[in-house]
Amino acid sequence: MEITTELIQSIYIRANEYARATFDKEPDYIRVLNDGELEVVYTDYRNNENEYYEITAENLTEDLEEIAKKRLAEQAERRRLADIKRQEEKEKQLVRDKENRKAQYLQLKKEFE
Repeated sequence: MEITTELIQSIYIRANEYARATFDKEPDYIRVLNDGELEVVYTDYRNNENEYYEITAENLTEDLEEIAKKRLAEQAERRRLADIKRQEEKEKQLVRDKENRKAQYLQLKKEFE
């Protein structure tokens, strides 16, 4: 197999597309590891940290639309669970507030008797 500039460019483009479909953002850079796999790197400049994700050759043949749909479904499920948790916390806080108001009322009632 002859390695050409076009082949390298097409692998890079496909890896970039796969990373965007999977992680919903453009990678800062893509590098080749010693074992031949690709590594996608995202830099978080606020925390001065890098996130590393490995991509295999099999990943590059996957359907990008399916990957994006899966990611979107996972994000929707995480949002749904977060909304449920927020609602539960809100309800617990309302119960605590009600109990606090009731305790204050009983204390004031006791003081004025």
